[in-house]
Amino acid sequence: MSRLPFTVIGAIALQGIRLIQPSFGETVVVTGLGLIGLLAVQLLQANGCRVIGLDFDAQKVDLAKSWGIAAYQVGEGTDPVALVQQLTKGQGADAVLITASTKSNEVIAQSAKMSRKRGRIVLVGVIGLDLQRSDF
Repeated sequence: MSRLPFTVIGAIALQGIRLIQPSFGETVVVTGLGLIGLLAVQLLQANGCRVIGLDFDAQKVDLAKSWGIAAYQVGEGTDPVALVQQLTKGQGADAVLITASTKSNEVIAQSAKMSRKRGRIVLVGVIGLDLQRSDF
């Protein structure tokens, strides 16, 4: 069995992490716990980061939780911004890595709101990018 397909997927996750430039102890939110997101949370955790994973799929959230990741299912009635603000005691995340796939612009707006001032947002997924200046 070839490992090449996983090498490419791992490289995408790793490139997002490199762009974030995480430091030991920083809080990083990974939005989207698909294959790339699940690889990213493990790499970030191994790097000494506090990782918060967000996804709509309960199975993906449970898998991340089994690795010790603070993962949460977001959906109807769940405010991911308020959740991250609560988990960071109002400071916001040091970085957000978006690995999700959606046409919605909401993910990028939420990422801006859940980040601390001068926080880093990196997109390796595919989302709507109708940016609102006020969010940034």
